[in-house]
Amino acid sequence: MDAALRYRAVFALLEERWHPGIRVLEVGSGSGGAADPGGPAGREVAWAALPEVVAACAVLRVPVPDGSLWLHERLTVELSRPEVRRLDVPVWWQDNRWHASDPVRALLAARSELSP
Repeated sequence: MDAALRYRAVFALLEERWHPGIRVLEVGSGSGGAADPGGPAGREVAWAALPEVVAACAVLRVPVPDGSLWLHERLTVELSRPEVRRLDVPVWWQDNRWHASDPVRALLAARSELSP
């Protein structure tokens, strides 16, 4: 079910840009239980200060989001369910902000209709 909802969000985002032959890469959502972003603390960075985000927004023809995200060199979360384990993820939503080691994936997550 989780994958189906992710695909729905991606396809909704790409609806106006869809053309035959377009490829959608499955990247995962990082969901799967309560977590604590571990590893280095990261740093707050404005979306507009990230060249890859600005370029992705230009390609998608969407505005660069206001505000910021918490950028990590490596983002590790500690899951408490379905089992306790540590997992490296590209994007995570917690404490009312996006955490990311991959800001473009965070952009797609933030733009999705499933965004918190």
